[in-house]
Amino acid sequence: MTGLLSQKSYLNRTLNLQPEDKMLIVLDLDNFKYINDTYGHQAGDQCLKVIAECLKKAYSRYGNCYRIGGDEFCVLFRKPEKEKYCREKFYWIIEKQKKSLHMLPGASYGSALIEEQESISDTKARADANMYANKKARKQAR
Repeated sequence: MTGLLSQKSYLNRTLNLQPEDKMLIVLDLDNFKYINDTYGHQAGDQCLKVIAECLKKAYSRYGNCYRIGGDEFCVLFRKPEKEKYCREKFYWIIEKQKKSLHMLPGASYGSALIEEQESISDTKARADANMYANKKARKQAR
């Protein structure tokens, strides 16, 4: 539906991480249940597609983009030095898209460097912890 790589593809890749896989970025849509409940699942699907496009535009040059759950996305990222640039670009593209799709949700973001001696599930747990801290800060800022 989104045109991103699937959770199965993500799991297969994480079984055989490549040396170029340097960072895991995770994203979770803010208040996505509200969108589905208020505007319907068709509107929710439209939001998922738009977010996926924003993700591809911001990150695909430096990583592989995946949809790993209902409103959960991740990127296996090759260029940690480009993280800030890509994150700012992603949020800028979302804000631009909100002008025509007002219900488009924001996304909470977390990242973690992939450590050589660490399992990918531990890396994901660190990225998730960073994402939940970002989600909490974004909620308090609203």
